[in-house]
Order: sequence, then structure tokens, then C-alpha cells
Amino acid sequence: MHPETIFITRYVASHEASLPWYEKFFGRSPDAEPVPSCREWRLSQGVLFQVIEDAGRQGEQSVAFGVADLTATASVLAESGLEMAEASAVDGFTTLRYTEIRDPEGVPLGLLDGE
Repeated sequence: MHPETIFITRYVASHEASLPWYEKFFGRSPDAEPVPSCREWRLSQGVLFQVIEDAGRQGEQSVAFGVADLTATASVLAESGLEMAEASAVDGFTTLRYTEIRDPEGVPLGLLDGE
């Protein structure tokens, strides 16, 4: 697998309460708002940190890898014995698809493609 982008995500109950802290931490406002629930900082080429407002997942964190072709990546991983769920569309995006694969300890790693 050859990820093009790494998404590090922090889930918070409220942007209003959390964003000022992250703006101080990074020394600047978010670089993007891809959907209303997400604020995103570009940390370096291909590395993004997201703060997503989702009270149901408050306190959680996740990592996802952006790939050029999720179907092809899933096929290669399946050939090596790694299985994952079917990809599904991501709300708010026209072509973005997402799925998860779990490591041996059950920790989910996201995979996505599209824009």
C-alpha cells in the first residue's frame, strides 16, 4: 500500500469549545473546512490533522490513509490475507469513499479515496 495522505483525526463534542485551543496549539486558524463538522490543518505535504465535531465520539482519535484507488488497494490487501469491509460514501462529499481495516489488536485504520 502506498498512502498519498495521512489523516490524523481528533473527535470533539464542540468546535466552539475546542477550536480556540487547537488554533493556539498550531499557531493559526484551520486551513480548510471540508464539511461543516470538520476543521483541517495541513501540517506538511500529505499530512492533515482534523478536528471533527461529533459528541458521540468525543475523546476518540483515528488515523486514515488516503490512497489513489481504494478498490485496487483492497484487492492487494486481500491477496495478502487482509480483509476489510466494503467501502461506503462519505457524507458531504461527491466521490469520497471510506472503509476500515483492523490490526491484530482490533484497532481500526481507515482507508479512503476520492475527493
